[in-house]
Amino acid sequence: MRKKGLLFLFIIFGYGLCAQSKVDSLVFYQLNEQNGLSDNLVNCFFQDSKGFMWIGTEDGLNRYDGSAFNVYKSKNKTATELADNDILSITEDRQHHLWIGTKNGLSQYDAATNSFHTWRTEDGNINNILKDILIDSTGTIWLATLNGLLKFNSKTNQFTSYLNNTIPAGYVYGRSNHINKILIDTKNRFWLCTYNGVWRFYPASAQFEQYIGKKDIPSGETFTNTIFEDAYGKLWLGLAADGVQLFDPETKTLKDELNGKVKGSNLNSITAIRDIQGHYLLNAGIFQFNPVARTSQPLVPQTPAVAEFTIRKAYTSKDNLLWWGTDKGLRIVDLNKRFFHNLILSSTPVTHQSISLLQKGNALYIGASGNDFLKLYDSTFRLQKEVLGNKKMPALLNIVREDDSNIWLCTEKGLVLLNEENSCTKTFRITNEPSPPTINFISNLFIDSRGNHWVFPWRSGIWQIDKNTGRFKKIFTGFLRENNETKKLLVAWAVEDATGNIWMADLDEGVIHYNPASGTFSKPTEKAFGKRYTLTSLLLNGDWVWGVITGKVFRIHIRTQQIEQWNIPDEFNTDVHGFCQDMIGNLWITTRKGLLSFNKQTHLFNRYTTNDGLMENTMTEALWPLQNGKIIYTAPTYLTIFDPAELLQFNTASPVLLTAVYSQNMSCYVQQKSNGGKFVDLDYTHNNFTFHWAVQNYNNPLLNQYYYKMERVDADWKYAGNKGIIQYAGLSPGKYIFRVRGAGSNGVINKQGDYVVVIIHSPFWKTAWFVIIIGCGVLTLLVMVIRYISQRNLRERILKLEKEQAIEKERNRISRDMHDSLGSGLTKIAILSEVVKKQLQEPEKAKQQLETIAESSRELVDNLQDIIWVLNPQNDTLESLAAYIREYALQFFEPFEITTRFYYPEKFPDIKLSDEIRRNTFLTVKEAFNNIGKHAWCNKVVIGIEPKSGAVIVTIQDDGKGFDASEVRQFGNGLLNMQHRLKQVGGECRICAEKGKGTHISIEIPSNTFV
Repeated sequence: MRKKGLLFLFIIFGYGLCAQSKVDSLVFYQLNEQNGLSDNLVNCFFQDSKGFMWIGTEDGLNRYDGSAFNVYKSKNKTATELADNDILSITEDRQHHLWIGTKNGLSQYDAATNSFHTWRTEDGNINNILKDILIDSTGTIWLATLNGLLKFNSKTNQFTSYLNNTIPAGYVYGRSNHINKILIDTKNRFWLCTYNGVWRFYPASAQFEQYIGKKDIPSGETFTNTIFEDAYGKLWLGLAADGVQLFDPETKTLKDELNGKVKGSNLNSITAIRDIQGHYLLNAGIFQFNPVARTSQPLVPQTPAVAEFTIRKAYTSKDNLLWWGTDKGLRIVDLNKRFFHNLILSSTPVTHQSISLLQKGNALYIGASGNDFLKLYDSTFRLQKEVLGNKKMPALLNIVREDDSNIWLCTEKGLVLLNEENSCTKTFRITNEPSPPTINFISNLFIDSRGNHWVFPWRSGIWQIDKNTGRFKKIFTGFLRENNETKKLLVAWAVEDATGNIWMADLDEGVIHYNPASGTFSKPTEKAFGKRYTLTSLLLNGDWVWGVITGKVFRIHIRTQQIEQWNIPDEFNTDVHGFCQDMIGNLWITTRKGLLSFNKQTHLFNRYTTNDGLMENTMTEALWPLQNGKIIYTAPTYLTIFDPAELLQFNTASPVLLTAVYSQNMSCYVQQKSNGGKFVDLDYTHNNFTFHWAVQNYNNPLLNQYYYKMERVDADWKYAGNKGIIQYAGLSPGKYIFRVRGAGSNGVINKQGDYVVVIIHSPFWKTAWFVIIIGCGVLTLLVMVIRYISQRNLRERILKLEKEQAIEKERNRISRDMHDSLGSGLTKIAILSEVVKKQLQEPEKAKQQLETIAESSRELVDNLQDIIWVLNPQNDTLESLAAYIREYALQFFEPFEITTRFYYPEKFPDIKLSDEIRRNTFLTVKEAFNNIGKHAWCNKVVIGIEPKSGAVIVTIQDDGKGFDASEVRQFGNGLLNMQHRLKQVGGECRICAEKGKGTHISIEIPSNTFV
């Protein structure tokens, strides 16, 4: 029969308290499929070097970081996937690779690359069901299977199989190879737990030796689940039938150190843990035992309720928590979390109001109602005396000491003064004016330093009582108007400061201040907190009065009435019902979400809930500090006692670790600097991020709290809830620092936390170097544009000047030509005309002169025609020049009966020529024609115009007598003028002549002179 445990478990200790008992809660909590676990059937655990918990189930491998589960599963069972989803064993090597034994092979997980690699043995004698995995000091991996031992060399990726062929008498063949557990102890002995008992394996010789068999086990049942070596070097076996047994390898014997108390077929694992007193304890199933004291006890009572779940595996994590793998998820047990001690008063409420307390030395008055109206208990909560009590007694609301012998009892039916020595009582009621029924419902009484007795009836204002006469006097009704009358105050508590001022806590209107010097009441917090808010109590500490209301802790300076306040974190914030101060100055606050502590120096809050051992989270009653430093919470059916010092010593900050960074739904490689700083370096396309981080506190991970801040984005820290995951979208290029913090279930925030620097590079067109280059380019372009415009303007001005100069030059040329050609010709005609006049008597001579005049006139007309042709802009093409030369040549050579031939291209290119080039070219050609007509005595003239690349060539060739250049007379200017004219316009005139072979003239007009 299997031993089973319940989710909410208690160990009961009797105290003989007349229907009362003390209950210490053993804290359990669970994680299952609803929390993200891949499967509720848990097979194994392992905590890696980074603190992550790995959980193997029958359907997937899980990594738990305190925030969320990461689930790994195989789809096709390939060599790059998890071997199988049924996980049986997990361990880690020195390189921080995880090794996973599955039901179908061995897998390695590399966290750096988030990748798997799988191997399977091909030995037909051994299957791939790997029940246990162990890595020895050399790094060799040993695997326990159902039919043999395997060795895996991770360097060569080779398996070696070892079969135990020894068959002791009376044993079934093969069961010795059914291996459940492997252990190499501190003496380097290699142990195997099998179906056929315990064997020792010798790796050097590959030999097997049986140490524990049928004859050594009382029941004869050899099925051995597990073996464990404790801190003292002792070996403990978990046997299917005989439970936990001490194994002595020297004598090869077993010893039942626990007298058969720890038994059960589910004892498949033994683990060690230290309790709150530091004792070293072993846990097997639901049992806990001390190997030194040889004592044991069940963690849970053996009741039918224990059938809630079946324990399949036990494991102790590095934080001394006990993990149970069950058939309904996993349970986490904190054996040391027994801070809250609960005294059960009754199964039904002992009062319909609130329980009241007053300490008397080491004893304690507890007030309720009816038969439990007032009782006195000693320091161990043993009843010493029933002071007052019967069925007709009203509810006792508060107990206030008058002197060493008398106490005031504030009840719902008036005030009672009790003499402790003789138990005599005297009752006082307000009867001196018409009042509502609640007028004698006395919430509290306060005695100031002047001996005044302040009385606070329910919703009836502020009163005083004269204890000698028993007469009541109303001191103050209230501030506010409600339903056409003054709203009556509802004071619950009062304190007096060093100056004699009275500070009161009102359940409707908060802080009420009374100045005895002026006899006035005021509300000093009205401006800060409003006219109405609930305040249950106040406490005085030096020059400050402290209070707690929903949402904040505050304090008021008794002289300046300066207010300081600290907000309760949103995740803790709810209605506040009471608070008190412990002996070291911390505030303890009851709320509907559990118990809070507030450190007045660090201003930090901690929270405690049922997961820490409280009876319930809804705490609506008061807290009472005791002289021994402990604090009592009073509920209608129970009391909870705790030691703040003991509780706070466990309030250390938990490690916070950034676990993953994703961008654009892809995992980012987080690089690490030599100083430990982490950073992610990405281009501008990665602007959406998801960050995962974890609080590595498994004490109650569902209550871990997470905070984050992205510098340059978030102005302050933000609360993420109980999951460490947050997303950012559309981040601009730049450098960011993402910081995380966290708090465990105790509420202590790890302010150091973790961080990662995120660098998003700008696109190249937004980088500084590109902007500089573009800027330089734009500047250069601007300079070039300005230079171009300047040069263009300069050129235009130069061109304008050149044009003006050309026009002026042309005018001068025209004037010169007119003067030289026409002027000289007309002068010649005028002179010849005068000569003719004188020779009229001589007809022959006159006739000769008239012919000369006629010839000169024709020359003048021709020259004038040439000037006009040159000046006409329509004649600025090469084709026009060629046509004009042709026309002139035909007219010129006709009288000489000289044959003229022209060699022109079929189509002239579109070449523009300036006036000066056309003029000088034509005058050169004309001079050549004149020389031919006067001196060549030729029969034929060939004229050619040939456009070539880079120039236009004009040729004139005759078949005349030619000449010898050396015989040309010194002062002949015709040939020199021809060459000079062409040179003026950048051209060249070449003349080649030989006597008897004619003359060849070549005129070259370069293309750089074209318009």
